[in-house]
Amino acid sequence: MNNQCNPMQQLRKHFSIYVEASKTTPTRAGKEPKDVWVVSGVLDGLVDFIYQLGARKYKGKFSLYDDPSIAILNHLKENGRKSMSEVKKEQQVRDAEKSQKFTLYAQSNAAKSIERFETAKAAVENIPFGQPILVDHYSASRHRAAINKSNVNMRKSIEHDDKSSYWSRRARTKEIKSTGEYSLNYIANRIKECSSKLRKYKRWSEAAEKLGDHDEVIRCSDLIAIQTDQLSYWKEEMHSQYGDKKDNSSRIVAGKTEILYRGTWYPVKRVNTKTITISNWLRVENATWLVQKEKVEGVRNVGGLNE
Repeated sequence: MNNQCNPMQQLRKHFSIYVEASKTTPTRAGKEPKDVWVVSGVLDGLVDFIYQLGARKYKGKFSLYDDPSIAILNHLKENGRKSMSEVKKEQQVRDAEKSQKFTLYAQSNAAKSIERFETAKAAVENIPFGQPILVDHYSASRHRAAINKSNVNMRKSIEHDDKSSYWSRRARTKEIKSTGEYSLNYIANRIKECSSKLRKYKRWSEAAEKLGDHDEVIRCSDLIAIQTDQLSYWKEEMHSQYGDKKDNSSRIVAGKTEILYRGTWYPVKRVNTKTITISNWLRVENATWLVQKEKVEGVRNVGGLNE
C-alpha cells in the first residue's frame, strides 16, 4: 500500500496532480461497481499522455481502471510537460481533422435531406392540389397512404436538414480553431491572466523558501514554469498576429489602414492629433466615430493584411 501511496503523494506535493481511488456507479440493476482511479489537478501538457494510458474524461476529470500514478510520475521525470506551443499545434491538427469529418457529416445529411424531400414530393405528385380524400371510393386507401408517406419523408427531410446545419456549425467552429487565430481581447486577457498567476506563484515560492517547505518550493517551481511557458506563448501570438502596439499611431494612414477598436475593424477616415475618425460606425456606411489613439487595439492595411 505504501508503494502505491508514495507516487500519489509525490504527484500531489510536487506537481499539483491528484490521483484518487474511486468506484463506478452502474445504473443497471445487479451490475457490480468497479474500481477506478480519478485523475485531476494541474494537467497542462499531460492530457495526451493520460489519454494514451486509456483514460476517459467525465466532468472535467479523467478516470482509468488501473492506477496511473507511477506512469505519470515517471513521464514527468523523464519527459516533463509539453510546451503550450506543442499542445496548441497538436490541437490545431486535430481540429482540422475534425472539421473535415464534420463537413462530411453535414454533406451526408444534406444529401439525405434532399433525397427525402424528393421522395415526399413524388409521393403526392399525382394528387391534384387541394384534392380531398374521397371516402368510400377505391382510391381512398391509396390517397391516405400517399399523404402519410409524404408526411413521413418530409419530416425526415427536415430532421436531416437540421442535422446538416448542426454539423456545418461544428465544422466551421473547428475550422476557425484550426487556424490558431485569436481576437486581440482574448490574447490580452490570457496575458493578463498568466501574468497574475505568475506573480502569485512567485509569492508562494518565496514564502515556502522562508518556511523551509521543500515540497512546496518544488510545486511552485512547476507552476511557475507552466505559467512562464504560457505567458511566452501568448506574447508571441500577440506579436505575430497584431504586431507591436507601441508603434500603432505611426502606422495609421487615412484611407489605407484599418484599426481594431473594441474587437471590430474600422476604416480610418481621418487621423487627428489625439484621436482617429473611423467610418462605418455601427455598420452604417456614412456614420463616423472618434477613437482615442491609446484605445486602438490593432492596425492593418485595408484588405485585412497586418503590417
